Amino acid sequence: MGANAVIASNVVPCFLIFILNSVAGDLRAVRSVLMSSTPSEAEALAAAKVLCEDGVVILKCAALEALAPPAENGKAMLANMLERARRAGVDSEQRFSFAEICHRSPRRYDLHLGNGLSTSAFSTLVNELVMPVLVSCATTPADGAVRILRDGLVTSLPGASAQPFHADGREHGLFNAFLPLVPISGQGTEFWLSSHADVAAAGRLKHEQTGQYIGEEILDDSEIAPLISGPTMERAEGLVLFDYRIIHRGRAHGANSPVRPVFYRVFALGSASEDVHNWPKRSLSDVEMAL
Repeated sequence: MGANAVIASNVVPCFLIFILNSVAGDLRAVRSVLMSSTPSEAEALAAAKVLCEDGVVILKCAALEALAPPAENGKAMLANMLERARRAGVDSEQRFSFAEICHRSPRRYDLHLGNGLSTSAFSTLVNELVMPVLVSCATTPADGAVRILRDGLVTSLPGASAQPFHADGREHGLFNAFLPLVPISGQGTEFWLSSHADVAAAGRLKHEQTGQYIGEEILDDSEIAPLISGPTMERAEGLVLFDYRIIHRGRAHGANSPVRPVFYRVFALGSASEDVHNWPKRSLSDVEMAL
């Protein structure tokens, strides 16, 4: 056991929970918590502590890989939706937003997969891993009610450009849990650790004069750069659970890289409301009916 591994207390006999820090010098890394398929209170509390401190935690569970949908399913779903959009006259290479699909940034697409109420073994496992962690984050009993808002699939195609650093929202109580359906290396998602709790962080993302997002230049900031970290993961190795308020971005996806589909589920804690700004009401069906 390395010096950076933390063992949670109050565990059942013969079972250890490790929070893997992987700290090198002053650099911080996205931390992981090993979870059983039916998490104990100690596991949930350990993960909640990391989530509250860093704004992101990886819930590693050996049972996920076998139950997770094949990457080919995700690729096929995107291909079918893009073909539908093309038949409706939509240029898939240009930015567009519909209730079913959004082109978030060049060659990076987001599919809306419904309300997340599937009762499959995979869906059930996702909930059993995430919900106890979120309940443990609640500060009052009233805040402890967890709701599922939706499922989705973000797919990066070869040549996808890097996103600007951004937060998915600023309201407390919204969380995203995503699961890579292919291995993730240096081209995955980067997080600005603990930025969810820094009210001034969002103001450092844009140029003061132009209002444009800074992008790569933010990595030149000696205060911020050590806090930027992206996990390296095998396929479906763990759920990356993060606070909507944390600043993050999807990195550029090389022209020779394979298609990268990532499943996600959005959760709300307490009275937090849906993030209506991320999805428009206009449906692709409206365009099809007008043809």
